Amino acid sequence: MAGLYIHIPFCRKKCRYCDFVSFDNEFDYAAYTAALISEMKLYKPLVDGKRFSTIFIGGGTPSIMPAELLGRIIDTARECFSFDYEIEFTIEANPNSLTPQKAREYAALGANRLSLGMYGLEDRLAEMNRALVQLSRDAVGGRALVAGDMATCGKPVDVEGGVSYDELIEVYREQAQVLVDAGVDLIGLETMMGVTECSAAIEAIRSVCDLPVMCTLTLDAVGAAYFDGDAEQAAQTLPALGADAIGVNCGQGPELYVSVIQRMRMHTDLLLIAKPNAGLPVIQSDGSAVYGMSPGKFAREMLQLRKAGANILGGCCGTTPEHIRMLKKMCG
Repeated sequence: MAGLYIHIPFCRKKCRYCDFVSFDNEFDYAAYTAALISEMKLYKPLVDGKRFSTIFIGGGTPSIMPAELLGRIIDTARECFSFDYEIEFTIEANPNSLTPQKAREYAALGANRLSLGMYGLEDRLAEMNRALVQLSRDAVGGRALVAGDMATCGKPVDVEGGVSYDELIEVYREQAQVLVDAGVDLIGLETMMGVTECSAAIEAIRSVCDLPVMCTLTLDAVGAAYFDGDAEQAAQTLPALGADAIGVNCGQGPELYVSVIQRMRMHTDLLLIAKPNAGLPVIQSDGSAVYGMSPGKFAREMLQLRKAGANILGGCCGTTPEHIRMLKKMCG
C-alpha cells in the first residue's frame, strides 16, 4: 500500500524540534504552489505505473494555505499519478489555523482526514470532542447511544518509521479520557490496521474506564490485517484485553467478508460486528468515488454475514441512511 507524501516545509511559528521555514509576514503562496506543481510534474515519469492508496499533505502546516491553492496541488497529483479506488487523503493541520469553514473547504477538495499538528493540540482536543459529543446528543434527542470514535494512528508498531507500543497507549489513553469526560456512552475503535494497535487502544481505554468497547479492523478478503495479525488472532486476543464486541469494517463489500466472519466466529463467542462498504466504488472523471451497490442488494448480502455469525450489522463507505433502513427492514 504505497502513499504519496507532499511536503509543505513552512510554518507560522518556529519550533525547537525542526528546521522548517517560519515567517511572521505574508508569504507568496501562489509562487510556492506554482513551483511545487512544476516539481510534481517532473516526478511523473519516475513513478509511472505505480499506484498510490494515500495522499498526505504535511510537513509544516499546510492548513495555513488557501484551499484554492491546495486544490491546484491536489488536481496536479491526480493528473500526474495513479491512485487506488479508495484514497485515504490527509491534510496536516494546526488547530490554530483550522476553522470550521476551512475544514469544509478541505472536505470539498476530497480530504477525508485532518491530522492535527502538535502545537496547541492538547487544549483543542478536549474542546472539539466535548462539542462533538454534545452535537451528537442534540441530534439523536435521546433516541440512540452516543459512541466516541477512535481509529488507526496510521503507523505500524516498532518498525522503521513506526511508533512504540507505549506511545500508542499514551495516544489512545489521552483520547479515551477526553471522550469519557465528554460523556460518551461507549467507545468504538474502527478501521484499525493491525491487531497490535487494537491491543494498545483497548488497554488504554480500560485504564481509564469500563465503558463498552467495540473494535473493528479493516481486513483483506483472506482475513489479513494491513499492519499485523489476522482475523483469527484478533478473535483470540482482543476479548481477553477487554473488548465487548469485535469485527470488521470498511475495506470491501459484504460478500468478501463472509468467510472472514465465519473464521472469527470459530474462535470467539463475543458479539461480532460487520460494517462493510457498499461494494467497490467506481472512480469518476472528477476523481470522486461512486458506490453502486443499491440498498436492497446491500441488505440482502448483509443477511449472509448474519448467517456467518455477525450479531451487529452496519455500513461503512458508500452506505446511506436508506441502506441502513433497508438492512433493518430485512433483518426484521
